[in-house]
Amino acid sequence: MKSKTIIAVAESLGLKYLEDIGEAAGIFNGYYLYIRYTGKYHECCFSLSQMGNHPSKDLMKLISKDIKAVSTINLSGYLTSAIIKNGFTNKGTIQNMVDGIAELVSHFAENGLVNCSEIDGEEEDISLYCLSGRSHVYTRAQFDTLRMDADEKRQKDESRGVPGIILGIFGALVGAFVGAIFVFFIARLGYVSLYGGVIMGFTTVLGYKIFAGRFGLIGIPVCLVFMAGMSYLANRLDFAFLLSDAIHEDFSHVIDCFQYMQDIFDANDPQVAASY
Repeated sequence: MKSKTIIAVAESLGLKYLEDIGEAAGIFNGYYLYIRYTGKYHECCFSLSQMGNHPSKDLMKLISKDIKAVSTINLSGYLTSAIIKNGFTNKGTIQNMVDGIAELVSHFAENGLVNCSEIDGEEEDISLYCLSGRSHVYTRAQFDTLRMDADEKRQKDESRGVPGIILGIFGALVGAFVGAIFVFFIARLGYVSLYGGVIMGFTTVLGYKIFAGRFGLIGIPVCLVFMAGMSYLANRLDFAFLLSDAIHEDFSHVIDCFQYMQDIFDANDPQVAASY
């Protein structure tokens, strides 16, 4: 969906609106920048170096206080993200963004901040690039390397396909079985079964992820089915121990109690069967 607000700001500042990712990017007064909407507010991002170092947090606090249109400035290494205040109207928001960005780059220039790669602060051969649906400031070599890594990862994920899902199902089964063992022992120790449920959930999801390579949407129903099945088996086994101890006063008949539980109920106390 196109953002009319970002489009209007892009036109005012001479930026390019990237329709496929919903961002505006370009150069304004010598600074590379890109604008995106996060769902709650608009942020304008720069990649800046201050004498070869990361920008000063104290300096950014002073700049944000001095610009009415800017709510705050966040730093993550060289990446500098300015949160622009929303206006009462869409027109007011657009004006805040235009004014805020103009004042930001003015302050950056006055304080000796320069463009750089957001990865390592390299100031030469940098430009704006789009990678994985977002804008970034990289050198050409960095972009080529990251793009190659992203392509390899995508091809690896695509190559898994059905075999990956089958491996994930097997992994979830193994994980659920391991979790069921924990559930059983925790129940035998008399602890609340909630702890066992948490452990089983963790081992089942982990098993799927390890064997499939990643946890996709199809992994959710698969894990839930195996967790439900293994929880039932663990609970039945625990009850078989209790039944063997109650009827035979030992645990030598656990397997029989597990296998023929309903027949044992019918042959002994119907009330016990009802409670189970």
